[in-house]
Amino acid sequence: GSISALQYLSEEGAHGVLADEKNEVLFFGEGSFTVKGKQGALLSVFPWGTPYCNVTYEQLEYPLDHQSLFSREPTGVSNCMLADEARIHVHRGPVLVVLSQD
Repeated sequence: GSISALQYLSEEGAHGVLADEKNEVLFFGEGSFTVKGKQGALLSVFPWGTPYCNVTYEQLEYPLDHQSLFSREPTGVSNCMLADEARIHVHRGPVLVVLSQD
């Protein structure tokens, strides 16, 4: 239910966040987005409702350029933020983003 609410908000042009003290879950459709966290936080990106997504990352330890991420592979998991903001460009999506600031 809660992730579906994030998807609904995204489709209506808004953004929501599921969060606790140290973690955030975000939902992005296609487009360019800034994720605010802190340097050293871990960011994971997963395709949502599709077998794969295609993304570009900036300001992450392992940058990607038009890379396809598949739901059956852990390629998008635990990428370290190099600054307090990271950019994610979703070329084909949607995606679910998990930010962990443990």
